[in-house]
Parts: sequence; structure tokens; C-alpha cells
Amino acid sequence: MTEKNHRQQFWQQHLIKHQQSGLSGIQYCQQEQLTYHCFIYWRRKLKATDTAAATLPSHGIETTTEFTRVLPTASPSQHDQDALELSLPNGLVIGNIHAGNLSCVRPLLESL
Repeated sequence: MTEKNHRQQFWQQHLIKHQQSGLSGIQYCQQEQLTYHCFIYWRRKLKATDTAAATLPSHGIETTTEFTRVLPTASPSQHDQDALELSLPNGLVIGNIHAGNLSCVRPLLESL
């Protein structure tokens, strides 16, 4: 096995373990003593290859590098005034985002 294949296999295994861990990328790298910027590099590199598509579960979500416009919903009720709702292009909706659960949103989006 070449050094390049060995590195690729190493990072594929870590990306799979990261997805199963439920940790953020930073938390996983700290736990496994990995360099975070290398983790990000390999995650992007392997997502762009057919090997990554076959190895990493996609959860039926299409990835894209495009931005999506976020618009507030029309006339929110007083109860929901502080809550946000995130609608993704594939139809997935993440709702009731507020200051109390905001810390959960980033790990959720990273896992997509």
C-alpha cells in the first residue's frame, strides 16, 4: 500500500468514526489528538471522490457549495418570535432554533 493510500484510508476511518461519535469536528480531533485543519482538508477531499461517497453515509442529503437565502417566516406568533427555522433546499426543515438550543445547531449542521 502506498503512503498516499495509507493516509487516505487513515482519514476515511477517522471520518466514519467521527460521524458515529456524535461529536463536533473540533471535539473529535481533540479526543483523537488529530490536527483540525488536516481533518477539514481530508473531509473535503474525500467528499469530492467516489470513494468517499461509497464509504461515508450520505443520509440522502445532497451536498452543495452554494449559499441558500434565509428569510424570516411571515408574521411569527409572539411565542415563536425568538425562534428560527432553517429550511434546506432538499426539503429538510430544522425548526424552533432559539438561544437555549443554539449550541446544538452547529454540531447538527456539521453532521449533515
